[in-house]
Amino acid sequence: MPGSTTLLDHAGPAPLGGGGGRSDGAKGGKRPLPHIDDVTSVTVDIDNHAPIEKVLQMAEACLRQAESSKTFGRPDLALKDYIRTNIILLDVIKKNKGWPSLQSDNKTQFERYQRLLRHVHAAHGDFDAIKAQIKAENAKTGVQPTVRRPGSAGTASGNGQEKQGAVNGTSKENDAAAGPASPPPKQRPAVQPKPQNLHGKALSLSTPATSAKTQDLLQRFANLRANSTSSSQDTRVCIQPLRPPPKLPKVPPAPPPSVPMDGIPAEMPRVPDAIYNPPRGTITSETAALPSSAPRAMFTRTNSTTSVNTIRNTKPLSASTPPPTTSPAKRTKPTIPDSDTISVEDLLRFMKAGAKDLSILLIDIRSREDFDDGHIMSQATICVEPEVLVRDHISANQIADSMVLAPAAEQLLFDRRHEFDLLVFYDQYSEKILDTPRTTEEKAVSGLFNALSHYDFPGAWGSKPRPKLLCGGLDEWTNMVGNASLQSSSTTTAKRYAASPMARSLLNRRQTHVTRPIQDPAEAKKWEDTIADAGAISPVRTTEDFLRRFPSISEQRESMVSPVSPLTSLPQSPFQYRLSHEENLYTSLPPPPARPPPAVPRRSYSGLAEAEDSSVALAKKSSAQVVDIVRKHRTGLQNPGVFCFANSSLQAMFATPGFAREVWTGAWKDAYKVPLKPDENFENPQLLLKCLANLFHWLNQGTFKALAAKTFMEYIHYIHSKGADGKKKPDCDIFGGHSQQDAQEFYSFIMDNIHDETNTRRDRKPPKEEKPYTPRDGTIIQNAMDYWRDYSKASSSIVDRYFRGLEVFISRCHNRDCRQEIRLFQPCDVWILNLAGMGDPTDFDSLLANHQTSEHFPDLVCETCNKPGRTRKAKFARLPDRLAFCLNRFNSAGGGFSNRSGKIHSKVRFPIRDLDLTRYCAEPDPDMATTDDRHFAGRMVYDCYAVTVHVGQGINGGHYYAYVQDETSRDPTDWFRCNDDVVDRVKIGTGMPGDLTEAMYQSGNTSAYMIFYRRRGT
Repeated sequence: MPGSTTLLDHAGPAPLGGGGGRSDGAKGGKRPLPHIDDVTSVTVDIDNHAPIEKVLQMAEACLRQAESSKTFGRPDLALKDYIRTNIILLDVIKKNKGWPSLQSDNKTQFERYQRLLRHVHAAHGDFDAIKAQIKAENAKTGVQPTVRRPGSAGTASGNGQEKQGAVNGTSKENDAAAGPASPPPKQRPAVQPKPQNLHGKALSLSTPATSAKTQDLLQRFANLRANSTSSSQDTRVCIQPLRPPPKLPKVPPAPPPSVPMDGIPAEMPRVPDAIYNPPRGTITSETAALPSSAPRAMFTRTNSTTSVNTIRNTKPLSASTPPPTTSPAKRTKPTIPDSDTISVEDLLRFMKAGAKDLSILLIDIRSREDFDDGHIMSQATICVEPEVLVRDHISANQIADSMVLAPAAEQLLFDRRHEFDLLVFYDQYSEKILDTPRTTEEKAVSGLFNALSHYDFPGAWGSKPRPKLLCGGLDEWTNMVGNASLQSSSTTTAKRYAASPMARSLLNRRQTHVTRPIQDPAEAKKWEDTIADAGAISPVRTTEDFLRRFPSISEQRESMVSPVSPLTSLPQSPFQYRLSHEENLYTSLPPPPARPPPAVPRRSYSGLAEAEDSSVALAKKSSAQVVDIVRKHRTGLQNPGVFCFANSSLQAMFATPGFAREVWTGAWKDAYKVPLKPDENFENPQLLLKCLANLFHWLNQGTFKALAAKTFMEYIHYIHSKGADGKKKPDCDIFGGHSQQDAQEFYSFIMDNIHDETNTRRDRKPPKEEKPYTPRDGTIIQNAMDYWRDYSKASSSIVDRYFRGLEVFISRCHNRDCRQEIRLFQPCDVWILNLAGMGDPTDFDSLLANHQTSEHFPDLVCETCNKPGRTRKAKFARLPDRLAFCLNRFNSAGGGFSNRSGKIHSKVRFPIRDLDLTRYCAEPDPDMATTDDRHFAGRMVYDCYAVTVHVGQGINGGHYYAYVQDETSRDPTDWFRCNDDVVDRVKIGTGMPGDLTEAMYQSGNTSAYMIFYRRRGT
C-alpha cells in the first residue's frame, strides 16, 4: 500500500515471543501478549519542520494499520498504531510549522485532518476494549515488562511518551529502574524449554579455550547490536536496509588467525535486509495486516533483496573477502500508457509487477450488490455506486462525501487516491468514455472520469494520476482471466438502503394479492384441459336464436330425399382379380341423392365448433397471422347473480388499447416466459392469463351477444379461496362466490397475479426496504430513473409495461435549522383519490390537488435533528401508458371488504379528452430536456377510454356496469354501455342532447367509480 510502506514500520521487527495469536512453531501453543507497558511505550520521531502532508500520511498509515491488525487478531500491534495515530494528531501535528496554514489556508488538508479525528474518536471504544483485553491476559500469563522507560529519551521521545500517556491513561511507574552503565546484552527468557531431541551440538564450556571462544563470539554479536542501535537513522522509520557504511582500506587487512571452533561458522551474520519490511516479507507479524484480496505473488519473499533461501544457498565468504560496496540496483517503474483507457492485458502486466513497483487502485462503479457478488481481486478495490456518479458536474470531494456509509477501508483508499500510481475504473461492459452519454451506465463512466480528471484538486499532493477505463469492463476481464479471479464480499449491510421507521411511516403501502402458482402437475393439467375445452365459454342463446339455428322439421317429404333403406354391400366386380379395387366398375355409379345443407349452418352442442364459422377458422391461425375482423356484436357478459363487479372490470380491461390485443392474440406467450422461484418445483402454468386470453378471444370475435365466463370465474374462485396463511376464507370474501365484491379490489387482484405470471425476473429477490433519496443524490427525475432501474432488476412484466407507475413522497423537517428532505418512491397501478371533505359537485383537478397537498405529521421525529414534526407531499414520478384512477366513495374502511359501507354520492366531472397531468409531476419537463424516456418527461396528456359505474347506497350491495369506448370507430364519442349481458351504443362527450356524460358522472345513486385513461400517442 502506498504510504504504509514508506513511513512507519511501527515497532520494528516483532520479537519472537510477542506475537499475540501466533503459533509457536515447534510447540504449537499461543505466545502470550506482551505486557501493557511494552505495548504503550510508543514513540514518534517526526521533525517539526517536516511537510504537513507527510505527517497526515503517517497518521493515515498508522490508523489503517491499526484497523488491519485488529482485524487479523493482533491486538498489541493494533493498540500501538492507534496510540501513534493519537500522538501524531493531537501533539505532533500541532507543533509542526505548517499547523497555522493548515487551519486557515489549506481546506482540503484540514478536511482530511478532521476526518481522521472523527475516525479516531469513533474507534476509541474498540481500542479501550483491546487495552482491557491485554491487561486481562497479562494478569493470566504473568508476563513482565521488558522495556526500560527512562524519564527522558530525547526530545521527540519524551514528548511522544508524555502524550501517549495522556491519551491512554497509563502511568509511568518503574521509570527509575535502570541497569548498569555497560550491561551485558539482556537475553529474552524462553517461553517454553526447548526439547532435548531438538538441541544441536552445544558448545563445550569445560575448557578455558572453548570458553574464550564463546565469549569472543558473544562480544562480536554485542558489537553488531550496538552498531545497529547507535545508527543515526531510526530503523522503524525506514524500509531501506540499514548497513554500516563500508570501510574500504587502501590495503586489505591480514586475515585473522583461523581458530577452529566446533559448531561456529566462519561467516558472521549480517544486519537483516528489507525482508523485515511488513509489506515485503512474512517474518514479522505485521504481514497479517495485508488486505485479504492481495494476490499471493505480489507480497512474497522471492522478490526480497535477501531471503532465507538466498542466505542458505549462498557460498560463505572467506574472512578476507571485503564486504560488497554496491547497493542493489533499483528496478524502474513500468511505463503507464498515456490514454483514457487500459486493456486487460496491460492491467494484468501492471498487477504482476507488484505494489513495490506500481501501486494500483481499482474502482468498481457498479451497484453495491453486484460488487459484493464478485469484483476484481486486487490489493485495493473500492466501490462507487452509479447513482452517485450520474449527478451533473460531480466533483471528487462530493464522491468522497457520498461514501460516508461505505466501509471505512474504502473511504481511506479513496481519500488517498493521489498516492497511487494508477487509477483504473470499470463497470460491467463499457469500452470507451463518451462525450455525450445517454444511458445511466454511460453517465456513470463519464461522471467518474470527469470528477477525477477535471474536478479533483490534489492540493499539497501536486500531481494526480489520470484515471483509466478498463476496456470491456468486468465481462472482458472474466473472459480473459476467468471467474476465479473475482472476489466476493459482504458490504451491502453498510448501505443506506434499509429504510428507517420514519421513512416506512411515510409510505402508503398497498396490500398485494399474489397467489402461489399450482405446484401439482395433475391439477394444472386439469385446468389446462378445462380452458382448452370449447365449453369453457358458454354463449347465451335466446329462443329466437335456437329456432333460427334449429328450425322445426316439416312433415312433407322433400323431393330430393330418397327413402331410408338399409345400406347394402355393393356387388363385387367379376374382374376383381384383374382390376384393382380402385378401378371397381361400380365406382362410376352416381351416389344416392342427399338432403341439401340448411340455409343456416348447424352448430355443435356448445355453439363454438361450427365448421363454416369464420371465427373458428380465425382461431386456428397463429398469433402472427391474426387480422382484424368486423365484429357482429359488442359481446356482453352474463351475470348469474353477483358477478357484475367482475363483468364491469373485465369489459374495462378488454377495452384497454394494446394490452387487450397482446393478450387475445397470444403474443404474450413468447414475450413473457417466466422462470421458477427458489421455492417452486413446477413451472408457472400461467393459468389466469390463459383464462383471460381465452375470454378476450371470444369477446373480440363478436359472434355472440353475450357469453358466460364460467371457467374464468371458477378459476378466480379457486385461487382466491385461501388466504396468505393457507386457510380457507369465508365465502362472503371470495371472488366468484355468492356475495357482492368491490370492482377495484377485483381489478387489483387480477393485475397482481398477471404481474407474477408474466414477470420474467420473478426468480430474483426484490429489495426488502425502500431506498430513501436526498437532494444530494440528484434531481427527482434522476432519482426516479435510478429507482426504476433498480426495481426493474427484479421485475419485468406486462403490467410493468402498460400499467405500473411511480409515486414519490417528498418529506421535509419542520425545524428551520434542519429542513432535511428525503424522497421515497413507491410503484403504483391504481391511484386512489379521496372524496371525503370535497364539495358537490367537484372536478378532477380539485381531487388531484387534494391528493398532492402537504400532510403534517407532528409526532414524527426527524432522524437528523431529533425534533418532532415533518410534512409529506405526494407527486407523480413516473406515469405509465395506461392510467387507472379510483374515486374513493366509501368513507369507512375497516380491514376487509365486508366492513366498508357508507357511500359519497358527489358528482365528479373529469375530462373525457385532454387530461393534462404535466403540472402534477414532481419535476415537470414537457420539453424532455432531462431524458428522452416519455414515462419521466414530456407532455403527459391522456384520453379516457373506460369508466366503471357503481349503483347503490353502499359497497356491500348495489350494482356495477361499465362505459367503454368503441375502439373500432373513428368517432371518439362512440361508446358502449356494458351492463352485464346487455350492451347499448351511447354517445359520450358530444355535449349534444342525448349525451350520457352527465349521467355517467353521477345521477341519483349512480356515480363513476373507476376511470381509465390512455396516454395520447401510445
